[in-house]
Amino acid sequence: MSWDGADDQWRTSTSEHFQVHYLARHEAMAQRSLTIAEQVHDELLPFFKFAPQQRTEMVLVDDFDFSNGWATPLPFAQIRLFASPPQQISSLEHNDDWLQSLIRHEYVHVLHMELEGGVVASGRKVFGRAGLWLVPPLTLFPHAFTPSMMLEGLAVYLETNHEQGFGRLQSSYYSMQMREEVDSGQLDAMNSVILAQREWPTNRAYLYGAYFVEFLADRFGEERLQAFLHGYARQIMPYFLLDSYLRSYFGQPLESLWQQYQIWLQQRFGDELAELQQQQTTSELLTVASRRRQPTASDGEHLWYVESNGEDRPRVMQLIGQQAPQFIAWADGIQALAVNDQGQLAATRLLSYADGRAWSDLFVLHEGDWQRVTQQQRLRALQWDAAHQRWLATRSVDGLSELVAVTASGEVTTLWRGQHGEVLGELAVRSDGVIVAAHKPRAQGWNLARFVGHWQALTNSQAVENSPAFLPDGRVVFSADYDGVFDLWALTLDTEELPLQRLSQVASGAFAPQAWRGQLVWQQYGHSGFQLRVADIHELAAFSLQQWQGDYDYQWISGNDYPSRDYSPWPTLRPRYWLPYWSANDDQSYVGFSTSGQDALARHNYSARLSYDLQQQQTDWALSYGMDNRWLLSWQRSHRIDDVGFAELTRREDLLVLARQNLWASFEDKWRWHIGISHEYERWVRGEGPVTFDRAGLRESLLGIATTFDNRQSYLNVPGTGWGTYSLLVAESNDVLNSDYDGMRYQWEGRHTFDLPGRKTLTLAALAGYAEDQAQPFRLGGSDFAVEGALLGRDEFSLRGYGSSAAIGQNLYRTQVSYRHWLGRVERNWDTLPLGMGDWYGNLFVEQGGAWFDDNKRPDMAAAGAELTAELILGYRLLLPVSAGVAYGFDQQRDGDWELYWRLGLSF
Repeated sequence: MSWDGADDQWRTSTSEHFQVHYLARHEAMAQRSLTIAEQVHDELLPFFKFAPQQRTEMVLVDDFDFSNGWATPLPFAQIRLFASPPQQISSLEHNDDWLQSLIRHEYVHVLHMELEGGVVASGRKVFGRAGLWLVPPLTLFPHAFTPSMMLEGLAVYLETNHEQGFGRLQSSYYSMQMREEVDSGQLDAMNSVILAQREWPTNRAYLYGAYFVEFLADRFGEERLQAFLHGYARQIMPYFLLDSYLRSYFGQPLESLWQQYQIWLQQRFGDELAELQQQQTTSELLTVASRRRQPTASDGEHLWYVESNGEDRPRVMQLIGQQAPQFIAWADGIQALAVNDQGQLAATRLLSYADGRAWSDLFVLHEGDWQRVTQQQRLRALQWDAAHQRWLATRSVDGLSELVAVTASGEVTTLWRGQHGEVLGELAVRSDGVIVAAHKPRAQGWNLARFVGHWQALTNSQAVENSPAFLPDGRVVFSADYDGVFDLWALTLDTEELPLQRLSQVASGAFAPQAWRGQLVWQQYGHSGFQLRVADIHELAAFSLQQWQGDYDYQWISGNDYPSRDYSPWPTLRPRYWLPYWSANDDQSYVGFSTSGQDALARHNYSARLSYDLQQQQTDWALSYGMDNRWLLSWQRSHRIDDVGFAELTRREDLLVLARQNLWASFEDKWRWHIGISHEYERWVRGEGPVTFDRAGLRESLLGIATTFDNRQSYLNVPGTGWGTYSLLVAESNDVLNSDYDGMRYQWEGRHTFDLPGRKTLTLAALAGYAEDQAQPFRLGGSDFAVEGALLGRDEFSLRGYGSSAAIGQNLYRTQVSYRHWLGRVERNWDTLPLGMGDWYGNLFVEQGGAWFDDNKRPDMAAAGAELTAELILGYRLLLPVSAGVAYGFDQQRDGDWELYWRLGLSF
């Protein structure tokens, strides 16, 4: 949830089964959301035959310049709605009303994951809304921890209405994608789709899952599918019983069902594919496949496009005639490209801000660098208007589409603003100022329209007409699925008849046409990604628009007037579950519990773990509270047993932290400032044996300020950081608060990762520290990387090949060189069990460092080693990188030696 603006006021409206939380200016959309949600609830109830006992919390946000949403049952049933309609072809465009489609899809998730029965229902009454016990893997939400293909597949299946013509399963886009899967000659295996991490297509869980659910309903009937869902909802250990329940309800394990499913797909799409391939025209390949549609621009002679292969830093390339593509600029965050009549390239770039927003702005290219023109104006599609010497762009604000003009100085003028349910897509502007766009009127499908102060329809069909551009002869060329396949068409605007010509005939789908050197360039979907292709402009056939005339009979849902009030976090902030906790060793035996909670906006978050040591009769706890990504407050208390040979001492450690993160940000919010307080108190509280000890203990109280710069990027097929720089500068004082230490402590850390060709990187890193005489010294050595994770209060650093605290001192430095190389991809699950494997990669490193006091400088310590990492995937979605490494410390006088180590990461 982004931070509030000065005038932002949150409100809450309530209906029978839902609550929606929203900014006051979004009240009309929020009331529609409740009305739609209640209707969707009534429509889905006959399928699920179940409804949650508590209201589902919906939050309407306008923080992102892209379309999305999500749902989860934890800690309460909730849905997040992004108030940003889809404006580009991506499969989401096949809807009657984008808000209704979004709510329907996400509420299917809620009803699906909320299903309960038997011991699951009883367990929720005892433990509340507990998510997952890791050992053993038990859950009170069995459907929340099934493969994504089953969750997303059911949602896409139930969002689709074949009779009224909306939803992805009846769309030409999904048909195109699955045709290409069949054409590849190797439909994805079941144990691959279960994971669906990085392989193409990136929406495999949705695509394969939706058709699989349709296959089950077609082969066995919806009643059997419903019975399976309700039966499986009774299982407290679902991971290990998925195959058993599939056998019970469908008579076969998942592997057998999947083999039949693949045959079903080949039969469904095979004949259509063969016919299309016989009819398709030839074209020339310009670029290798990209994982997404590439932003492109053309001035007729030059073609610019974004090259993004998931392995290297995205970049803008230029094609001139038959020359090899030339590098023009880096393409970080670019969403659209355009060029003016002076040959200046412009782009809209999506930027992520410290306050949680992700908004797009206009940039122009000047001498190889992108110069910012607008500030948080949320511009998306982009074109140059030569007749008026201005940029034209679309944007979505408060869920409403707009057409705006932007001057060279960044002045923005709104030319048009739509009503709810009306969406503006991609633009085309002719040299004489004629503006054509893909336009979705309220309760209708996508058509082409001409801007005359308002949008005047050029077409009126049930096809999805999209991505228009102008040819040199003045015709508008665009993509449309008139016959169920996205092909390229041309429309003559200057005659009353508006004659239509087919310009391509492909077997997959053609999008985003551009005129270039007397030819036509477009992006063609394939079974390895989107490709740029080129062909001569030939009219394959002529048609009349009347042949494709047709309206949709979509129902427009107006909002009811539900009661509203000011938002309060308290009703949703209470704990919703508790989980028992236990652990034991030779000296300690802990029992306890943990819980956590948040408000509906997820602005306030807290967690608590309390445990009692039955042997030592001591209480430990870990308490934390966070307010969005700004405030953090935590208090941890723990006890350890120190064996001093002739006695055992119980040491109590208290750590309190108060931090204010993201205090100030600049440089596209890559540079940020933070401040915090940490108080650490250690003392012995109990002894056994002939020993006396000082109970006063030792306190370290620090006030620190830190500044970070972080422009690092990650790429789909590159392990870890793909490129970028991270830098940290910290100053901490013991003199502001009550501390047993005195003086200042300073730290600096910097690392830069170079993007090498392919899936390889080279990282150079260094850190340095200085502590005044009475401040706590630094410690260097060991392979415990977790100690370096804190922003403030850190004084321990790793150096592999040496023991922990091999060097101690008020001065510190360490340098590292690391080469990381991707080695392979498995991306397979172990049948239906909750264990799979993703990528694996290696790392070679050399590091050197030292820590010393001013009067006792000792030789530096050096080490080298290698590390192998394999990505384990637990529970179908929990990515757990497991690294095993070996290091050798060269300085044997400092106990340098061979060291074997391992570590775990975590990503969900």
